[in-house]
Amino acid sequence: MSFDVAELLTLYEIVNFSFPERYEELIQEIAEKGSRLLGIRRLAIMVDEGGRLICLGKWGFRKGEDFAQRITDPGENGFVYTMSHGLRGLIFLEASARISGREKRLFNIFARRIEDVIALKQMESKIKESEREKKTILDSILELLIYQDAEHRIMWANTSAAKYAGKRSEELTGGLCYETLYRRKEPCAGCPVASALKTGVPQEGLVTPLEGKQFFVRGYPVKSQKGIIEGIVEVCFEVTERIQAEEAFRTIFNSVHDAIFIHEPEGKILDVNETMLRMYGIASKEEAVKLSIARDYSSPDSPLEQLREWWKKAVEGESPRFEWKARRPVDGTVFDAEVCLKKITFAGKEAILATVRDITARKREEELLRSIFGHSPIGMYIVSKGRFRLVNAQFEKLSGYSQEELIGREALSLVYPEDREAVRRNAVRMLKGMAAQPYDFRIITKHGEIKWVEETVASLQHEGQRVTLGNIMDITEKKRFAQKLEYVSLHDQLTGLYNRAYFEEQLKRLGKSNKYPISIIVADVNGLKLVNDTMGHQKGDKLLIACAQILKKALRPSDIVARVGGDEFVALLPRTDEATGSNILHQLRLSIERYNRKHPQLPLSVSFGIATAYNSEELLKQTYRRADDLMYREKLYLGTSARSKIVNALLAALSERDHLTEGHGRRLQHLCRILGEKMGLSRQQLANLSLLAQVHDIGKVGIPDRILFKKGPLTEEEWEIMRQHPEKGYRIALASPDLAGIADLILKHHEKWDGSGYPLGLKGEEIPIECRILAIADAFDAMTSDRPYRRAKTVEEALEEIRRCAGTQFDPKLVEIFLQVILTKEEVSKGQKVAN
Repeated sequence: MSFDVAELLTLYEIVNFSFPERYEELIQEIAEKGSRLLGIRRLAIMVDEGGRLICLGKWGFRKGEDFAQRITDPGENGFVYTMSHGLRGLIFLEASARISGREKRLFNIFARRIEDVIALKQMESKIKESEREKKTILDSILELLIYQDAEHRIMWANTSAAKYAGKRSEELTGGLCYETLYRRKEPCAGCPVASALKTGVPQEGLVTPLEGKQFFVRGYPVKSQKGIIEGIVEVCFEVTERIQAEEAFRTIFNSVHDAIFIHEPEGKILDVNETMLRMYGIASKEEAVKLSIARDYSSPDSPLEQLREWWKKAVEGESPRFEWKARRPVDGTVFDAEVCLKKITFAGKEAILATVRDITARKREEELLRSIFGHSPIGMYIVSKGRFRLVNAQFEKLSGYSQEELIGREALSLVYPEDREAVRRNAVRMLKGMAAQPYDFRIITKHGEIKWVEETVASLQHEGQRVTLGNIMDITEKKRFAQKLEYVSLHDQLTGLYNRAYFEEQLKRLGKSNKYPISIIVADVNGLKLVNDTMGHQKGDKLLIACAQILKKALRPSDIVARVGGDEFVALLPRTDEATGSNILHQLRLSIERYNRKHPQLPLSVSFGIATAYNSEELLKQTYRRADDLMYREKLYLGTSARSKIVNALLAALSERDHLTEGHGRRLQHLCRILGEKMGLSRQQLANLSLLAQVHDIGKVGIPDRILFKKGPLTEEEWEIMRQHPEKGYRIALASPDLAGIADLILKHHEKWDGSGYPLGLKGEEIPIECRILAIADAFDAMTSDRPYRRAKTVEEALEEIRRCAGTQFDPKLVEIFLQVILTKEEVSKGQKVAN
């Protein structure tokens, strides 16, 4: 906690009480110090006795009613201090005007000092009154307390004294006070205890032991009924820090940032500090005190009459603060200063303390701040008594109002009505230092547009008045982004439904609600992985979106629908019994049938499960698990048929692709059958070969048209995509009972005799013979058919190419047999007829 010089002087006076014998004298001293130092006009001290507050003393009250009312309701110029330092009670102090925050600090210190003095006096009284309570009292106070006989031998001591001596209390008994406590061979010089023994009356003073600590000591003689001194009670407490503080005062006085003058009330300078000498360019303190603040230390242009008015107020007890044009007597230069006058006690007499601060730099900063205020990219305004007093250009742009339209207008009138109370509350908290973070709210512009803004406020002095400075930024876009971010955090991006995190929260919330019965529907899209793997995620996403739309449309507004996994959806149906839930599920199935009739090329297959909880005794998580189990049972039941429907849809799509016409398939079947028979294949192998000729390229259903029908050579990246179709076809075939038997043949139909094929890099007879036969027949038919990127070759050209690739791309033995078969014109023409 920091204090200015005036406060330090006041504190110096506060800590010095004479410690009178009687309470009446103590109250009088407190009243005198309080009125002179702090401007107190009334006070009262209450202590607790038997659960009742008893007035120890009061000053300044005329009537008992006034006394009771002010204690109950202190008001703005009243100060109540609750005692706790070994006491129960309170101290009431009343100033002549409203008590400021700075004054409250001094009032608090003053009251605490009063409490200390009362505590000491009460303890001392108890020692005198009750020997039986001696031990309890001794160990309950912080001051050193020793009872010694007339020879200075310690009879008993409290815990604080023993702690200071570094011994136990009983170890001190019998020792000489000055030896045991202060480590001296004889009583301390000017010892108040020795003086009390000689005079028979209480004495007090400072004692400085050898180690340099300083104590305030008071000695109370203890007399017999005949008036003979039997011993003495010594009360002492350490004042080293206070003495050091007094020594430090002069150091602080000379080193503070402000120049300090101490004047007589009539104006004569009594003292100045070192800062004053440096600020005004004066060589010595002796020279400085000879000059006059009005004549020598003020600019000739300054209004001296105004200075006299301020001086009069200071003499009357006020503390005026004002700006002044100060002058340096040495060279006559003038600088801006802030002056504060305060009435103090100096060397036991009334004086006027004048602190002078050079504010030349602050004035430049204020000019800079005015420039910043005018050109800031942040909206800024000044409000006084709730109305606009000044706004900058950016605030005009933000609000749509001109400065002329805003000056004098209530600041809260721009705030969205529902936000006004919150704005008022947040601004007050920030001005009181209870909040530091900016707060946001909505404003209505001149054109009726609602904008989100972020604001901070601060209290400052402007043209001599306390005003509020506001800084405001447009965060409308930021707010929209935050709202969008919040939406994204709670919703599934693909379908727009709620996500799993939101579903889990709602599951907990509904579990504690009164919305039972609650039904839960779990839905899972069948065959999604097959569609993603073969036709691409775009097609799979289309199925998911279709499922989400069907669920959302079929369910009620009060129902909660979420996508909780890749292909899994959940619907929470509050206040829905089992019968109602089953009816809703039936409507969902009908909706899916209607969708499939409109989209036969890619049908939607969904497995469902539903379960109902009738009260909170059944956890909703268990209900969800039951619905999930039922869904999986249905999924297992529908699995084969669902995949078959998808495969059939893919085959239908394949038949519509230009690259695999019906004629091409029949020609391949014819050529493969002839070559297969020549090779002596079994009936099953011939059947597999015939089916392979039809569907070997089923995986191409997942290849984009831009690649499949490109007129020109494919890029390496496009080839990578194209080479995936055997694996896609393999996965499709495995999903169909009708094609599963040739899935392995579909996977390997692009392998080459020399191992340079794909996807496995098989070579020679590692490649199934059906695939080796298909490779020759497919290449021949492809070369003799027109394609988007080239014209068909002649039969002779095609056969020459096959002959050239024997042993690399094709099985050389099969090539020889194929050439023998095809070279007969009849077989070629027969194949054409079959195709037609």
